[in-house]
Amino acid sequence: MNRIELVQTIAAAHDLSKAEAARVLD
Repeated sequence: MNRIELVQTIAAAHDLSKAEAARVLD
């Protein structure tokens, strides 16, 4: 799974925006 897919998965799982999900991974 690449980073973009991971961001989308986290965003969906936690009902976050993609920007918030990306920040979590940083």
